[in-house]
Amino acid sequence: PELLWFMANALEKSGDYDDALETYLKLKADDWRDTASYRAAMVCLQRREDGDFKMAATKLDGYVRMKGEVASCEEVGWLMISLVRSAQTDKATKWIENVTSKCDRNAIYLYARACIHAYKSNRSEAMNLLKEAISVNSNLKSEAEKEQCFRTFKKDDLFKSLIEN
Repeated sequence: PELLWFMANALEKSGDYDDALETYLKLKADDWRDTASYRAAMVCLQRREDGDFKMAATKLDGYVRMKGEVASCEEVGWLMISLVRSAQTDKATKWIENVTSKCDRNAIYLYARACIHAYKSNRSEAMNLLKEAISVNSNLKSEAEKEQCFRTFKKDDLFKSLIEN
């Protein structure tokens, strides 16, 4: 299993997402299954293909539920993003209620909340959360530029100013 893990990780880092996903999904040993499932979900999100978002949401949901209260803010945030990307915004909204205030400054969690508000057409709150997320992690600018939930904001001057480099 260790060799498969290192191969999958190397494939993911090199951008060979198809082979990385296939290799992560082969890891079924108890010691590796949960972590491999998480990485497989992250690969699905990176591939940005519609069918992958549902797989990512399913895998991340199982992973976050398994970790319970020790799930990180980033893990929960990516789960929420995958739910939004797979058109399961109602499920993503429920996760906001389950997360403690410790995540209020986590960039991925803030970004996920911004996506949810964007889908609900709450522009002001979405922009405020996106601005805060980008102030914590400027790499989210490029993510936001490609994000479906912000497609209605593409011509908005505030949105443009937030994502410009």
